[in-house]
Amino acid sequence: MVRVIAIVSFLLAFLCALNLWFVFSNNLHIYKTLKLTVLKGYLGPQLFDYTNFYSDTLHTKTTNNNSFFYAAKPLTPTQKLIEAHTKYKTTAFLVIKNDSVVHEYYANGITDETISNSFSMAKSVVSALIGVALQQNKITHVNQPISNFLPQYNNTPESKITLKNKK
Repeated sequence: MVRVIAIVSFLLAFLCALNLWFVFSNNLHIYKTLKLTVLKGYLGPQLFDYTNFYSDTLHTKTTNNNSFFYAAKPLTPTQKLIEAHTKYKTTAFLVIKNDSVVHEYYANGITDETISNSFSMAKSVVSALIGVALQQNKITHVNQPISNFLPQYNNTPESKITLKNKK
């Protein structure tokens, strides 16, 4: 009985310490994430969670509704690619080369019009865009503060965040 009390006391102390760490490290978003995933029986974010978090629409500067053209000779998916889509339960897959869509794949009711969570693919796109901006000297280095590009963050605690944002 004493051992059970000791274990329960340790767990409560640990949870209190973890809670204080979340509060003082300004990581309160973790509570929202837990509420929307683990407490609903999921181990991670879901495809349509974008409605639960801040999101915004990117508008392209184009004269038509379609920013990309479709390749005259689209990519023929190999059997290995089709198997990979099945194995990894891909719902949407898009390959763009030189401003042209060369391959599209959609499954499970998802279409090219479906809005969904981008998960981590945004990181790859932003990383590639930062590389291009560095090559074009639009950005001098990755340690520049984001307030150089987003003036709304001037004179805020966020103004110290850099593009690299290494902690």
